[in-house]
Amino acid sequence: MREKAVFVLGEMERRLKLLGFTWANTTATQVYTVHDLHPFLADEIVRRDAGAGRAHWHFCRPPVQGLEYEMDCRSVAVEHSEE
Repeated sequence: MREKAVFVLGEMERRLKLLGFTWANTTATQVYTVHDLHPFLADEIVRRDAGAGRAHWHFCRPPVQGLEYEMDCRSVAVEHSEE
């Protein structure tokens, strides 16, 4: 699972860079997986600041059939919470 996460994190960083951004510019990150993130959460996700805004782990299968780990991020001027 760590290997999949590292690949996805690297691809997200590549795409952010192409747009002129970094993780620090994101306001929220979503992770979709039924697998335990804790073994690599600190080493891979937190270390990269991938959850700079808010990191949400959705304990579910990714929306794309056949994937075990999916991630997305966003950056908006104002985050509204339902909390």
